[in-house]
Amino acid sequence: MLENSSGVPNALAALPPEHLAIRHAGAAQNKCRGTVAGLLARHCVRASMIDTNRSSSAAAQRPIRSRLLPWVLAACTLASLGHAQSDTSTAGGTTPPADTTGGTTPPADTTGSTTPPADTTGGTTPPADTTADTTGSTPTTGDSTSTSSGDTTNTTPPAAIVPSITVSHVDAVLTATGGSATATYQWRLNGAALEGETSSSLSIAKVAPANAGLYSVDIVDGTTTKTATTILGLATSTKIVGTATEVGSNILHQNGNTYDQVLMTGPAATVKADAGQITRVSFIDVDNDIVQVEFSGAGSVSISLANASAPAAPVNYNQPDVQYVKGNATIIVANADASTHLAVYSVGPLTAVNQALFRTHVEWDGVANIAALAIQSTDGKFGGLYAGNTNFIGTSGNTGIYAPDVTFTDRVAFSDITASDTATPVLLLGGTTEVHVAGGDLLQLNDKPVQVSGFTSLIMDAGVSSHGAVTGAQTIKGHLEEDGVDVTARAH
Repeated sequence: MLENSSGVPNALAALPPEHLAIRHAGAAQNKCRGTVAGLLARHCVRASMIDTNRSSSAAAQRPIRSRLLPWVLAACTLASLGHAQSDTSTAGGTTPPADTTGGTTPPADTTGSTTPPADTTGGTTPPADTTADTTGSTPTTGDSTSTSSGDTTNTTPPAAIVPSITVSHVDAVLTATGGSATATYQWRLNGAALEGETSSSLSIAKVAPANAGLYSVDIVDGTTTKTATTILGLATSTKIVGTATEVGSNILHQNGNTYDQVLMTGPAATVKADAGQITRVSFIDVDNDIVQVEFSGAGSVSISLANASAPAAPVNYNQPDVQYVKGNATIIVANADASTHLAVYSVGPLTAVNQALFRTHVEWDGVANIAALAIQSTDGKFGGLYAGNTNFIGTSGNTGIYAPDVTFTDRVAFSDITASDTATPVLLLGGTTEVHVAGGDLLQLNDKPVQVSGFTSLIMDAGVSSHGAVTGAQTIKGHLEEDGVDVTARAH
């Protein structure tokens, strides 16, 4: 691959490496007090900062524990945790350290032997655990897995969807239960009705990344309608399946972390992280932010972009040589376990070193906007979800976080959930120690209550955009509901 004058491979240089790396955790810690970066640090997850003067041995590491707000940006964990994998005291592998600077890019190695690693803001994703892919599938195929949870209203028996397990490019079948012999059915994918799919089972031919998503079925039985939902995720032992390309591989950060950079080239792709590494995927959201999704640990992540555009240069950034796909993303994590972590965030001046990347007199929200995120786990556990710079927005189906069978070993953070039209706002978890709302108020445009589970305390925190604009902690303006009971009092 040819290199430019900075020593960075051209294909990678096209993706701004300045929003792909972070400063040492030690330097970040010293600069955090009383600044926007300080807010990031104080409101991150429980952090494991590693002394930047340490030797390469595990014995020389000095984990620093502090209470940090949840929405700290993703750079924190990915780059700073590379050597923390030997720390067996942390559930799920490693706990993301806080980077309080919002991310900076080290200068390119002039020898061309290394390239600065990716990173920016919006959450913190710890480095990949070395757990092997659990599907046992061959390198040329992927496995699809699904888990389900039924939502019912005055119905007996409840609606449910029998999960299906299959192999990529092999047919899958989802079967609805809970309807009588005269019941009628309507299947949906990410809220959109599937034309002609009106029987009790749904067959999916040649499962591919575009098929990953949240499936639901409406069962009409006389005057009663009940709905069941399931996650269909694609797990793969290959690095990338679908319309995406790896533009930078084995990129070594000076702190020892290694990552791979992937660019979406079409509407849907499934990726995994190499053992001990991080995979980052880039696309454009509906408000023209560059969005980064960072993934580490076991399993795979599928990204499906609704109303995906043709690849084009980003309108809010000075990056004419990079072609991004734009759309409203649904993100599905499959075959995860306690080692798996995920971060989602926007790229902005706060997160980038090269300020020439940004156009003057151009305004955008500085927040990643996606439709939904769902998680399926093989052991019922997940590491942490760091989406404090992320708003969930949707007009149909479920919008928000859907992981009703998953217990998080680290905290969950997001900025807001906003449902309009027929969408249902969800924050359905199997369990977690902490849930943080970073700057949002959970007000729903369609006045629906947020369907919740898996937590007893919802912490309303301050948030920050990738511009560095701070939003103070809000009072909840929406309503929380669990199994038909108002639980809004859990927010504080």
